Amino acid sequence: MNGDTKNVYLNGILYGEVKVTNDIDVDLGRVRALLAEKGVDMSPPAEEGLRRQAVHFMRAANHLFQLAGIDGEQPLRDPSAAIVFVVNAAFSAELFLKSLRQADGAEFKKIHGLLSIYDELSEGMRVHIDVCASHLARALQFAELPAIRETIETIDSAFVEWRYAHERERTGVVVGNSVGFLLETLNIATQSGVGAIT
Repeated sequence: MNGDTKNVYLNGILYGEVKVTNDIDVDLGRVRALLAEKGVDMSPPAEEGLRRQAVHFMRAANHLFQLAGIDGEQPLRDPSAAIVFVVNAAFSAELFLKSLRQADGAEFKKIHGLLSIYDELSEGMRVHIDVCASHLARALQFAELPAIRETIETIDSAFVEWRYAHERERTGVVVGNSVGFLLETLNIATQSGVGAIT
């Protein structure tokens, strides 16, 4: 840094320097302009944006899973948290699946049924998901591999049904551990095809 300029590094590579004004919007604009001038495309692929959102909804679902006490061994500590867990988990699964669909080369389209999205994936992508599930199950020392498609089927319409649980007499049954396994499997599957999040 020299006086009122700062060096601009990206992934450890020096691209130049920019004059700083201490106005974050102006300074960020200058950094983007410099990188664009150097031919660096800063826009992430669409599937990466979906993946990042999916990871954060998964993290929220995991927190709610713990808060609600959804382990099947004790009564729920907080049924309202269980409802919000299902909504966040289903939305996370939708975003992960859409990310995989785009990484698979499919054009963006508005589609919300989880099974519909899963079934539109190529055979190769579904095999990739199954391999990720198998590795995860082995790492977690599961005696039996949870079925991916069947788990997706249990939450296929959960985002809508559970989001409006207060308007219904009943909702479907969702097994939290299976859904958690599904989300982690999809997270792993997107990491190898779409980039990693830390």
